[in-house]
Amino acid sequence: MLTSLVAPIHELGTRFWGESLWGNYRMKYVVWICIALLLVLHQDYWQWDDATLDFGFMPRALTFHVVLSVVAAVVWLLATQFCWPSNLRSLEEFQSLEKSTDQSAEEISS
Repeated sequence: MLTSLVAPIHELGTRFWGESLWGNYRMKYVVWICIALLLVLHQDYWQWDDATLDFGFMPRALTFHVVLSVVAAVVWLLATQFCWPSNLRSLEEFQSLEKSTDQSAEEISS
């Protein structure tokens, strides 16, 4: 199931950025810079005294953190696409290994 969710994202990225960028080491640096920028932006001491309501009900600091959370999710997606080790087992291999281990455990117990 997880593979079926990630595959369209990888395909979209391949169409948008091209195949060569998916294995590009420079993108790892971009992800790390984005993470550092998110860490700096998270310290938003300048908005705590602002009583302005966005959309008529949400304080400005909360709006900032909602946007920051969405951006953090996008950066996490980029991190998993560009920084995740490619030599890890696929989900299918893990599931087949788990099934064979379960069958072995059942044989031992019976």
